[in-house]
Amino acid sequence: MAQWPISGKDFAELMLLKESNEINDSIAFDALSFSLSEKKKSPIQIIDEKNWKMISDVKLVASLCNDVITSMETENPAVFKKYAPGNRKSSKKIVAKVVGKVYELSGGKMHTAVIKQTVQSL
Repeated sequence: MAQWPISGKDFAELMLLKESNEINDSIAFDALSFSLSEKKKSPIQIIDEKNWKMISDVKLVASLCNDVITSMETENPAVFKKYAPGNRKSSKKIVAKVVGKVYELSGGKMHTAVIKQTVQSL
């Protein structure tokens, strides 16, 4: 019987990172895939080497959200008239676009729920 190339300890550490929201499903999958192809490295080593942990700096999230909103507002001011401060929760489409753009700019390293909450609080 073939031996599993990743130790139970390494797999458990990967799942703990996932459960603590330090990584998302995509990062866990990628780290596991890399680890299976580069048998000498654990998923945790790969995550650390590639700096794949999720970004949790609230100030950075808010800064990116503000930058994206400003950029989108400049590109399409008519749409953003509806998106005045205090009225941002009403525009789900715009919130979704801002969340998507911030997520993209972060390289997929920010939780979309945190981004959405930040956008709605601005």
